Amino acid sequence: MRMLDDVSDKSINMLSLLLTESEALELIGCLEGLIKKKDFPKHHSHLMSYDYKKEIMICLYEPGKNDNFHPRIQKLILSDE
Repeated sequence: MRMLDDVSDKSINMLSLLLTESEALELIGCLEGLIKKKDFPKHHSHLMSYDYKKEIMICLYEPGKNDNFHPRIQKLILSDE
């Protein structure tokens, strides 16, 4: 698992995620879609808040198959930095 704070551009280790029921259901749908498609490593999904002010980007990755990710994401996957 890797987590990145896009604002500070730093890896984070702890995160609290508070979702409404409809947002949780949407997240489940995003995850199911990612797992079913499995077109590594490009496939990702975005979960937006109802007002589009907050966003979660969800990616699936496989160690050693990181070439198609943005260089910042490659660094995060390889070194968790």
